[in-house]
Amino acid sequence: MAQRIRRLALATAAVAVILVGVLSVGARWVAAGNPCLHSYEIPPATVATTSRVAAKSCDFAPTVAYVPLGSIVTFVNDGSSSHLITGANGEWGSREVELQAGSTVDYQFERPGIYPYACSLHPGMSGAIVVGDVAASVPDSDPQAQEPELPAVTGTLMAGVGAMGLLLGAAGLWFATRRRRE
Repeated sequence: MAQRIRRLALATAAVAVILVGVLSVGARWVAAGNPCLHSYEIPPATVATTSRVAAKSCDFAPTVAYVPLGSIVTFVNDGSSSHLITGANGEWGSREVELQAGSTVDYQFERPGIYPYACSLHPGMSGAIVVGDVAASVPDSDPQAQEPELPAVTGTLMAGVGAMGLLLGAAGLWFATRRRRE
């Protein structure tokens, strides 16, 4: 009986370890983001001084565009699918103006700064417009500041998997001892 319980406990522990491994790998993948199309190979980031940004299948070219203060930036859809170009927190752009294949949309930038944006339809498709003398408009960063911590999703996930493993082990032991009594 004791040997059977030990085998069951070892099997349950092995299942819990496998689940922890699989789920922790999945958690890292999610934290890293994902390309919008599985078969699409995202090109390396590009930087240019231009007021024309091409929206392709799942990337913007250039990824970062430098423009002078007051510039009008033209987004051109060079891909085959439509895009929704939206600034961070909806600060600029539109979540309702769908940029169809072959069409353009213009946005004017009248204040210096860095304007990140993304396509609301394609996860991972993002870029930034850098307007004017950004160094004068961005507060100095603290060289002593630490890197921000990643969200504690992995620790929470591990705790949940560990609790699940304990529950499975306890249930297995309960069933093993109950079956033996009958």
